[in-house]
Amino acid sequence: MKYNDEYITINGISSYELIVKKSKFIGLAKSVKTEKEVDQFLHYVMTEFAGATHYCYAYSIGFGSKRIFRSNDAGEPTNSAGKPILTAIESSEFNNVMCIVVRYFGGIKLGVGGLIRAYGQTARDCLKNAKSIVCIESTDLHIKLSNEYIGVIVNLVGRLGGKVINIDHGEKAFATVNIRNSMISAFKDQVKSISNKILMD
Repeated sequence: MKYNDEYITINGISSYELIVKKSKFIGLAKSVKTEKEVDQFLHYVMTEFAGATHYCYAYSIGFGSKRIFRSNDAGEPTNSAGKPILTAIESSEFNNVMCIVVRYFGGIKLGVGGLIRAYGQTARDCLKNAKSIVCIESTDLHIKLSNEYIGVIVNLVGRLGGKVINIDHGEKAFATVNIRNSMISAFKDQVKSISNKILMD
């Protein structure tokens, strides 16, 4: 059974290189979940491939109405680089992914059509080379409860495929648990049925 909190993304960093009329195009793609991670990956690539002519990219983060997607031509003619990279991402199986295509100009102009083909092919083949991994979206929940309920809560977390991250024992116990998003509602309902004195955020 596939839950709505499961998605396929890239495991590690995928790469691909293409040479067109002496211009070198290097595609790199990886999983990203936030725009901060987008900035970090772009900085990494610009550092690793210092001196390149262009660093064009696109990314897609999130799902449905909350999906964020952007593309950047990075100095190439409008829609000749970022858009074909984004199209490659959207036609792939991956979610939460960024693809950057680095170009070293070879001295021969390719024209807008040539650029679209080169950036698009580099991005598509980079994504085709990528190793996939199934990720599960989950959330940390913080619970305040009497010590008598700890065993019941630990068992409940295990039954729902979650993880107990930490338990601090005192007059009251404070637990941090990680629950997959599709199970949070069921978890909260079952906790309420155990005791209305268990507090959770």
